Amino acid sequence: MSQPDTATAIPQCPARLYYDGACPACRASAVAIRSRDRFERLHLVDIAAEGFSAETEGVSRARVEQELHVKLADGRVVAGIDALFVVADALPSLRALRWLGRVPGVRAAGRPVYRWLAARRYKLTGTCARGAD
Repeated sequence: MSQPDTATAIPQCPARLYYDGACPACRASAVAIRSRDRFERLHLVDIAAEGFSAETEGVSRARVEQELHVKLADGRVVAGIDALFVVADALPSLRALRWLGRVPGVRAAGRPVYRWLAARRYKLTGTCARGAD
């Protein structure tokens, strides 16, 4: 079933997207997402912000530092490439990525690729001190 590009409700939204505000590449991604979220379907949560509590949010700090996490409106937490496709569902400007996420086998094939990239994102982007060693 295809998601609408209108302000009609998407079942998993509003969703909470966790990002690392201490990482320049992650901050830039958050700014880009926020600027495209014209229907306010995503609430961005900076895990590096003073006062952030993974326990209060119901997420694992270690895991949200490893890869993208999104908490859906119903409280379920999805991670990795599945979280990326939630973002794509929420943002009309990412309709091509949304379509790709519905192609059979793409998510399954993409999970190890996403995990590999996420584990090396600091080294690959050269923008974050974390993970540089």
